[in-house]
Amino acid sequence: MTNKKEPKIEIKDLKFCHNGKVLLCVDYLRIDSPGITVIVGPNGAGKSLLLKLIQGIELPSAGQIRLNGLPISDKRQSQSMVLQTPILMRLSVYQNMSMCFERKNFFISASEKQKIIDILSRVGLGKKLSAPAKLLSGGEKQKLSLARSLISNPSILLVDEPTSTIDPNTTMLIEGLIKDQSKKGTKIIFVTHDINQAFRLASDAIMIYQGKIVEQENVISFFENPKSDFTKNYLAGKLLV
Repeated sequence: MTNKKEPKIEIKDLKFCHNGKVLLCVDYLRIDSPGITVIVGPNGAGKSLLLKLIQGIELPSAGQIRLNGLPISDKRQSQSMVLQTPILMRLSVYQNMSMCFERKNFFISASEKQKIIDILSRVGLGKKLSAPAKLLSGGEKQKLSLARSLISNPSILLVDEPTSTIDPNTTMLIEGLIKDQSKKGTKIIFVTHDINQAFRLASDAIMIYQGKIVEQENVISFFENPKSDFTKNYLAGKLLV
């Protein structure tokens, strides 16, 4: 059984190297706060890479990642991820959702079917069940990606810039869905370049620069009294690379 006192995310001595270059180096990171933790930093800082390592999409060169006290490889884990560019199958919206359920045959239960319909309605795709997923607009694809991630009611949801290329109305819808999911007890880790969005959503924030974590604070301290010069410069729009 998972120890409830364990941090939601704990990372020790983590390194990720590519072609002999260290792209990410985290000596220690502990995230045990409720709500939404926002990760900010300039392009190439390592934000998306950190999420992919937590999800298990990428494997670390060294170090350890534990979620709720368990290694990420443990099948009892319940985390999911929304990518910046959704990866959807060449199937209908409904079929993309149905593939999220583990099953021994080609059929899902009536309750699972209803769950799909309910969550698609929740994200504004209730009338698109039979539409080909590949023909959806950019915002609709991101809604479907979020719906797929929420269908399992994960304990940890990793979200990588889901609103960077979509319209303001869809952005507000997605933000609202993520905040609602957070209130249900899911821990959200949210990567964004939008400082205003970070302030709207965050309960606490992390700043990454050149593959290292340079600050981790509650949202008020982070934005009103940052300790790191990197964070001060980034929030002032001076730290671009």
